[in-house]
Amino acid sequence: MLIRIHVTTDAKEELIQKVDDNRYDIAVREPAEDNRANQRVLEIMETLHPSQYARIISGYHASAKIISLEKKS
Repeated sequence: MLIRIHVTTDAKEELIQKVDDNRYDIAVREPAEDNRANQRVLEIMETLHPSQYARIISGYHASAKIISLEKKS
């Protein structure tokens, strides 16, 4: 399953908003440096979908990302 995500980094408060089934707006406290914000986004997605593994398909250096969710073995 592919999910589109818009990420805001360096937020005062962490926020997760589900726009529709395949789109989320996420604000994270971590900065975009050293891949910290991307790691936090993946952690959030795996928490929201505990039986699935999340990985970034595109948007490593952008606020708009596409995440792939795959079942864990």
